[in-house]
Amino acid sequence: MRVLASIQRVSEIAPLEGTDHLSVARVLGWTVVVRKDELAHNSRVIFVEADAVVPEMEAWSFLRESGWRVRTRKIRGQLSEGLAVPLPLPFSSLPDGTDLTAILGITKYEPPQRMIAGEEEGSWPVGVPKTDEVRLQAHPGLLKEIQGRELAVTLKLDGTSATFFKSAQGEFFVCSRNRSVKRGENTYWNIAQKYDLEKNMPRGTVLQGEICGPGIQQNPLGLSKHEFFVFDLRLQCPGGEYLEAPYADMASGLGLSSVPPVCIIPNGSGDLRFWLNLATTARYALAGGSVPGEGIVVRPVKQGVKAACLRNRRMSFKVINPDYLLNGGEQ
Repeated sequence: MRVLASIQRVSEIAPLEGTDHLSVARVLGWTVVVRKDELAHNSRVIFVEADAVVPEMEAWSFLRESGWRVRTRKIRGQLSEGLAVPLPLPFSSLPDGTDLTAILGITKYEPPQRMIAGEEEGSWPVGVPKTDEVRLQAHPGLLKEIQGRELAVTLKLDGTSATFFKSAQGEFFVCSRNRSVKRGENTYWNIAQKYDLEKNMPRGTVLQGEICGPGIQQNPLGLSKHEFFVFDLRLQCPGGEYLEAPYADMASGLGLSSVPPVCIIPNGSGDLRFWLNLATTARYALAGGSVPGEGIVVRPVKQGVKAACLRNRRMSFKVINPDYLLNGGEQ
């Protein structure tokens, strides 16, 4: 489960220009506007990521008007990405990095599902990896671990994620972001049937990607019908683990498109500002021009690379375009 609230420290703090009562704090890779003199360098805080939904209680009453949702905002021209509050005394004995998401009853904001909704029939298939990408700002240690690596950058498409899974025994599953979906007339199964995935996918394969088109988010690609863009292929090994594999060839073989490439970075250098700038300038190419993208996804060109700061999970992360978030998009 994504860590939406945790104990962290303020690594930098400075006055917010043009105000007498606000400061800008750095927590992990995030910038957060806070009240002046409330926090200092090295202060311990509860940091809550944007797109978290807090419980409806007096302690969070200042979020009532936003529907109890923490949002990315601009305050006096300064980007503020989340919420940092002084660490309460009852939590003072807990170590830095402690996940408080469940303890505080915080959940992830999920937008209303309209035309894309299918009838859900069950839980996520056991052992199959989900599609969630970590954000670079939440794991700034990645900046060191990508140094010197050849990196592939692709556009992050603004749609709804889907997973198609064919087990080693031949069972076929169609899933939304978090659940399996019942066979029937719905967007997910329509995509499966359009490309005959139940027949054509090899056994022991997980195919994941983004469904985009009319009625899904704001359809920024301007598509006239639903399309599926592949961003992941996992193959089951004899031990049951799913290993990443090149997905472009399989996507092409099944008549599918891959997510659009942005660039290859031969030597993975750059600070956070570099990656945010790349995410901000990446655009969707349309017949009549282009529109700002949701952001980018970054992975090593070499398959199977793990990241120590992600507890030895796959080295892969997303960087969201701040302008997209300010216009109401999700993280």
